[in-house]
Amino acid sequence: MKGSNLQAMNKEDYVFIDKHKIHDFRENGIKNGWQMMLYCKIYAMSAQKGFCTATNKYFASFIGTTERNIQKYLSDLKAKGFIKIYEVKAGSHTESRKIYPQINPEENLNNPINLS
Repeated sequence: MKGSNLQAMNKEDYVFIDKHKIHDFRENGIKNGWQMMLYCKIYAMSAQKGFCTATNKYFASFIGTTERNIQKYLSDLKAKGFIKIYEVKAGSHTESRKIYPQINPEENLNNPINLS
């Protein structure tokens, strides 16, 4: 990073994937690197409030993929217990969404939490 100061960077501007988390992903059937990156981005953006409200469009732009792929990745991460999603809907339209990263997906699948 020529001419930049790492300490001045916003923690949301990068993702960090610990080797143990990669092992967790693989053990739970997540082998797609883009999904891993998406989870880590959600985790980083949730540091202050415990959840993130970013749109699929934002994630697609950050990762460099389509919004449809983001939908698939989020759905898979949710199904495998890596995230929980709470949505406020008006008919079929989602007015707001909170995505909660989960630390231990196996425990979360067996012990669901109420996000409302």
